[in-house]
Amino acid sequence: MRKHPFWIILLITTILWLCYSMSEEGDYKTQIPIQWTGIDTARYAVTYADSVLPVTIKSNCFQAIKRYFVLRQSYYSISVQGDTIINVAHPLFEDLTKQLNFVGISSMYSSKEVLRVEVDERIAKPFVPQLRGVEFNFDGQVGLSGEPRIEPDTVWLYGTASSLNKISQLSTAPTVLEHLSDSGYYTLTLDPVWKDYPDLRSSHDVIRIYLPVDQFTEIKLKVPVTLRSSSQLGRVRLYPEQVDVSLWVPRSDYNNITASQIEVVADYDAITNSQQIPVLVTRFPSNTRIKQVSPASIQYVIIK
Repeated sequence: MRKHPFWIILLITTILWLCYSMSEEGDYKTQIPIQWTGIDTARYAVTYADSVLPVTIKSNCFQAIKRYFVLRQSYYSISVQGDTIINVAHPLFEDLTKQLNFVGISSMYSSKEVLRVEVDERIAKPFVPQLRGVEFNFDGQVGLSGEPRIEPDTVWLYGTASSLNKISQLSTAPTVLEHLSDSGYYTLTLDPVWKDYPDLRSSHDVIRIYLPVDQFTEIKLKVPVTLRSSSQLGRVRLYPEQVDVSLWVPRSDYNNITASQIEVVADYDAITNSQQIPVLVTRFPSNTRIKQVSPASIQYVIIK
């Protein structure tokens, strides 16, 4: 029982000595991980980059232990856009300690004079993205009321000439856009054919398409019929000379659609019944849809 006070005093003395020793400042060598950000890696290949900054930091042991655990999950981030050389000097140390929240540092120095990153610009080839395998499903009497708009209108591939020459076009991956009822932007994924070539990078993985959408309503117009034939027929009389064309038109353009914007042709070369000529709508406004032509074929008389 008499020995217990001695060991207790020894333990307390050791702890106090250890705390005193760890509170004293010393030089601690540290490797700071570097991450370079801001480089367009699609356009540029990084050919060289310093990955660590060796430093000697003067602080107490408690702060050195704290830095050890911080650097196990953190790094010093440097934002650049291309070839860069940074002097390892006081401004860099000041930014580093602030970014990594290092405290209790008396001094810091490094045996390394500069940090450096080098990049090499890849060969670039432009592509106009093509819509392939995209299905648009509209709700009710809703439909396109104009030309869709694709953004961006150009996608760039970067890499070697040999790989770029093997790709002739970029198109969308098959997809279905359901329940479309309002105008707006929709995201489409590009078919990543460039991923078949390890040296290629793309400026975009997706594109956006703007769909102008409107409610449609029916309009019926009487349109004169024009005869088309590869033979010299002489004078031909058509019965009837006009047909009813029913169209789905955007409500916003309802009053702007006229019969003069529509062309209906009777194709004599397509006759299957000697008494009837089929009629075909060959021109109509791009923002409308043909619902019905009545009658679908007409009679004719050749006058000699």
